[in-house]
Amino acid sequence: MKLKAFRPLYFNTTLSDVVSPPYDTITQEQSRDLLAKEYNIYHLSRQDSREDAENIFRKWIGSRTLRQMDHDVLIVLSQEFPGVSENSVRFGVIGLVDSQQVSGEIIPHEDTFEKAVIERRDLMLALQSQVEPIFLAVESTSLDRAIKHVIRDKTPYGVFEEPSGVTNSVFCIESQDEIDSISSSVSNTRAIVADGHHRLKATREIYSMQNQDRDFWKYSLSYITSLYNDSLFISGIHRVLTLQGGKKSIMEKISRDFIITDFNTYTEDGNIWIFDGHYHRIVPRHSLSITPPEVIKEIMLRKDLGMNLEEMERSISYRYSVADAISAAEKSGGVAILSPNWNKAEFMKTLEKGNLLPQKSTYFYPKIPSGIGIYSNIRRGIGLSLSNKLENPERC
Repeated sequence: MKLKAFRPLYFNTTLSDVVSPPYDTITQEQSRDLLAKEYNIYHLSRQDSREDAENIFRKWIGSRTLRQMDHDVLIVLSQEFPGVSENSVRFGVIGLVDSQQVSGEIIPHEDTFEKAVIERRDLMLALQSQVEPIFLAVESTSLDRAIKHVIRDKTPYGVFEEPSGVTNSVFCIESQDEIDSISSSVSNTRAIVADGHHRLKATREIYSMQNQDRDFWKYSLSYITSLYNDSLFISGIHRVLTLQGGKKSIMEKISRDFIITDFNTYTEDGNIWIFDGHYHRIVPRHSLSITPPEVIKEIMLRKDLGMNLEEMERSISYRYSVADAISAAEKSGGVAILSPNWNKAEFMKTLEKGNLLPQKSTYFYPKIPSGIGIYSNIRRGIGLSLSNKLENPERC
């Protein structure tokens, strides 16, 4: 895999006011809070109006809210968050990855929604920029060591805490020797796409249709961390399903292929669960050699409920915590299909089979905030201001 430094556009204002969770994980409540912040990256990443996003982007550049480094850097991100018995820390780096190499260096593991790919592609073209990094997990045992060595005597460019309890420390790596050290630690490895399948596919489509600027679209803005880091977690993504037949009809239909056991509360035990006002553990009646997301899609939704892809897209929404899924099911009158967490070793076995999992099968935690740096092809003619150092007001 090829990692290289870049010249990011960055916000010349307080980091905590401009960063946001990845676009597809943002709740309605979070959306309101983020849009209340004048310079939050979510104004660009949301899909409501690409024309509005372009106007806001140019306004921020013209007002020097967004500036660009005049030399190449890598951005290191240290994330500390509460663990089971003590705080966990995960290290990663934001830079550019040659994403047009399709021979196995970058491995997607989930299918995509065509509509979402088109939306991401059109926004990238409108802004001539990539505002959110894709999330890559690499099979490298030396990346953590290289990052720790590079930042050992450095002061963070900025520190901010997310509502989820993750404390992010951001470091700017400018020395060519240090950039080379980090880049070489991942050069002989492959990367698994943890998040950003739609953005990756969108950049590949743009690259294939371009007659100019191909050098820019050859690369994807990427966050890279080690797959072997103990602080990289993989959970399932939960589905909230609403059908006209109602809750009782759903449970009756799936009972043909599943043993349903009722409980008073939910327990994470490696099984699929359903909440319809009550908790039900769902176990296939026959042994299956497919993963829980495939069981949900192929057996539960397709076979038992008779849903096609269009109906699934129309009737299913996604939640990233059990509590949010249950709350959404109660509000909508639907049911929550609760997916189990992934065992990392089992995930790797699934990956080696080479099959794409259904959309929204995995949730790699913690996520990477958007807004730390933007990879842009915007022209300097619109008033882009250059800087030879990061001028964060938090450190002035």
